[in-house]
Parts: sequence; C-alpha cells; structure tokens
Amino acid sequence: MHSAHEHSPKPAMPAHAMDQAPPLKLTIVSARGLRDADWIPGSGKSDPYCVCEIAGKPKVPKVQTKVINNNLNPVWEHDAEVSGFEQGDTLVFKVYDKDTLKSDLLGELHLDSAQFYPQGFEGELPLADAGKGIKAYLKLRIQPTAAPPGASAAQQIGRASCRERV
Repeated sequence: MHSAHEHSPKPAMPAHAMDQAPPLKLTIVSARGLRDADWIPGSGKSDPYCVCEIAGKPKVPKVQTKVINNNLNPVWEHDAEVSGFEQGDTLVFKVYDKDTLKSDLLGELHLDSAQFYPQGFEGELPLADAGKGIKAYLKLRIQPTAAPPGASAAQQIGRASCRERV
C-alpha cells in the first residue's frame, strides 16, 4: 500500500529537530600579532593558516583557510559554511604555522554558540596559547541566522544589529 505523502513535499521538521540550525555562514577574516614560529635563521616568518571545527563533532567537515607565507598578520577573508552546527555547540578556531615536518599551533579560540547564535558576530577576539608574552587576535564574521519560527519582531530586530569591537 502506498502512502499519500510519498510524492508530496517534506513535512515540517519535528520539534526535536528545531535545534539543528541551517549551515553557519562565516568568514575567517584575519589574524594579527602572531608569533614567529619559524626559528631557523633566514627561514622567514610564520606561514599561518586557520582551521575551524565544531568541538566534539569530528565527523563534521573542518573549514580551512589557505596558507599565507611569511606573515604574522595574515588576511584570509575566507568565506565558508559550517554544516552540522546545533545551538549549544562551540566553534574551535586554531591558527597554525605550516611547516614541512609538522604544523605548529600559533593560537586557538573557543567560541560558544551564545556568543554568535542566532544574532551573528563580527569582531576580533584574543587567541589563547599564542606564546609567552604574545597578544594575538583572530577577526571573524559570522552571519546572523534566520530567526526561528515564533520569534518576536523585537528579537529579530535585535539580531540584525551587530557591533564590531576594535
């Protein structure tokens, strides 16, 4: 026996699936103040790149910027979508120095969903583990996500305004 809705559009999401957000649109803009991890004389400065992943979700694809050679203040402007994100998740950003043998960690940032979901985020945050006496920062832009069904107009207006910390 065939059911009547085999060929009809998908039914509305069940209530328990409402926590699953649409893919996050983010831009890994830049970093500044990175330490020089290339300690061999004449080898230039660090060759940084940034990786973003969802903490505790190793199966979700990671986002990775390109490598910028010999630069302690790289500008990536890397646009990406992070799928598999749910409210309550933490985004982990790690900046590495690309080396032939292994990449060295230049700093990391843990961003809890309350800091960017659903209102979005734009600004610069300090990197942890950047090195002794090093003050390094990562600049990010995370687009606000669509307001969930039932959100009031005031909540939606609040989500639209984003202030940049400098």
